[in-house]
Amino acid sequence: MGKRVKTSWWIAGLGALLLAGLVGLLARSTVPRLPGMPITGGIPMGTAASGAGSPKGRMAGMTMPLAPVATRDAHSLVLLPTGEILFGHHDGIQRFDGDKQGWLNVVQRSGWDAMNLAWDGRRLIVAGHEVYAVSDDLRTYRDRRPSGLGGMDIHGYAISPVDPQRHYLWEARSGLYVSQDGGLNWRAAGGVGLSRWVHVLAVARDGSVYAGGVGAGLYRSLDGGGHFEPAGAPEADVFALGVDAGGKLYVGGRQGLYAQGPEGWQRLEPASVIALAASPDEAGYIVWMDDQGQVWQR
Repeated sequence: MGKRVKTSWWIAGLGALLLAGLVGLLARSTVPRLPGMPITGGIPMGTAASGAGSPKGRMAGMTMPLAPVATRDAHSLVLLPTGEILFGHHDGIQRFDGDKQGWLNVVQRSGWDAMNLAWDGRRLIVAGHEVYAVSDDLRTYRDRRPSGLGGMDIHGYAISPVDPQRHYLWEARSGLYVSQDGGLNWRAAGGVGLSRWVHVLAVARDGSVYAGGVGAGLYRSLDGGGHFEPAGAPEADVFALGVDAGGKLYVGGRQGLYAQGPEGWQRLEPASVIALAASPDEAGYIVWMDDQGQVWQR
């Protein structure tokens, strides 16, 4: 009798595990992971990061893990010309420390929403929900009060790789804006044809402006942001965009990491990608974050 009881409990336990796994799989397949939403896995706030690698010693074309983040959400990544990697979240900015294999706080401020990080060649721009700041040294940040914007709920921000004075942003309530003086003064860019769900922007070396969003796919403008046309997105949910030094466009979506080539889109990784950054100096080098809070480099 005792043996049969143990077997019954074992079968019941296995059934419960299978059911839990099925429920989790269905939840992951139906709920989009938006930048800024809670990371579904990862590690609790304040715990030490583990499993880290270093940007040094990476191999071209191979995906390698860096340290997972230890924050409650994820927003943005940026690769600096120095090789440093910065990560923006709802409560500030962290920097990857390859020697100590983890992420160190650069800015730790509750509600300081670093939804966008952008580098103009000399300064770091931080833009998000009622946040717009600039730093020359990556230690001190000055709040900006730009003119011409219809609001300060900034969901997307991008800088031209060939003209550091030309900036674009997407304000959630009033649409697309362009600046010709490094973000001090703005004017409405038009943005005709864009979905209201835009939240990521990128600018290519040829001047093309890309915009994407959840359920909106990918759009491209050839006239500086005035008019947009669908750009044949690899999937409908576009969470992140990046253009590397060689001009290649990358898309992070709910179902994968993609690169655009002469023959169309290639899926590089079959994972949900909620943030990515492409190197401004090295073609083919990117870093990205999945919805478990793990950061990777390729």
